[in-house]
Amino acid sequence: MKEVTSLTTWTTSTAGVASLTSTGLAQGVALGTATITGTLGTFTGTGQVRVVAASATPLPPDPVTIAPPINQTIPTSRIFPDGRAARK
Repeated sequence: MKEVTSLTTWTTSTAGVASLTSTGLAQGVALGTATITGTLGTFTGTGQVRVVAASATPLPPDPVTIAPPINQTIPTSRIFPDGRAARK
């Protein structure tokens, strides 16, 4: 399996809510929701992130919730046309 994260183009629907590094790492900027899109050639995938206010009470695990300025990697998966699955 080849690592393609750095070859992927990453965009955010709302830069005022979540900013992105060139490797697709999202960082909360302000409260709200943004759609993160990764494109590699003809393949495109999207996911939602929600930025919430920091809290002294621990939040339950939620892979798509980030609080500024915490960076979080979101696991992704891809099913190829031949049925093989890849998980990152």
